[in-house]
Amino acid sequence: NERSEFSRSGEGSRPIMHSGLHPDLQPTASGARANPTSPEGRGIHAAPVMSAGGAATALKIEPQPVVEVHSFLEMVTLFETRREPILAAHLINDMRLVSFAAGRIEVRPVGHMNPDIPARINRRLAEWTGTKWNLIYNEQAEGAPTIREERSAAARQARDYAFSHPKVQAVIEAFPGATPIDFIPNPKTNP
Repeated sequence: NERSEFSRSGEGSRPIMHSGLHPDLQPTASGARANPTSPEGRGIHAAPVMSAGGAATALKIEPQPVVEVHSFLEMVTLFETRREPILAAHLINDMRLVSFAAGRIEVRPVGHMNPDIPARINRRLAEWTGTKWNLIYNEQAEGAPTIREERSAAARQARDYAFSHPKVQAVIEAFPGATPIDFIPNPKTNP
């Protein structure tokens, strides 16, 4: 699908070869350039297929290895690592898990979401895992707390533990009227 055009430079004409590809996908000496609209991690990588003349004539789609998802938290982590922040934020903040099984997720929505969110999540999971997924809303079930609620409760528990620590209490007694504002947990120790 190559075509030739002739440049109109002052010293004569020379052919300019086009591969018919979008400029961002024109091959370089080291291979194909990444498509900026399809970031790495979307599940598909393109590589040029070279013709006998050495020019790129088509792109061969190479699927990424299949990822296995065994839990809701693993699924959320997958969305975070695959650069899907909007969908990850909905999973973290707006959905209470009712049940999780391979290929089927049942959640209770607790926030406003666009109606296409389940379809977008299903589509991405199918791309990444090679398995059809079905995200189902269940308005009647209570469901587990959202991941955001769980993280807030854990942070609150850690803060309460830190403020009740004898060393913190000693500082409060030494400085009457002092109030702890916040703390930075030590990642090497657990409360």
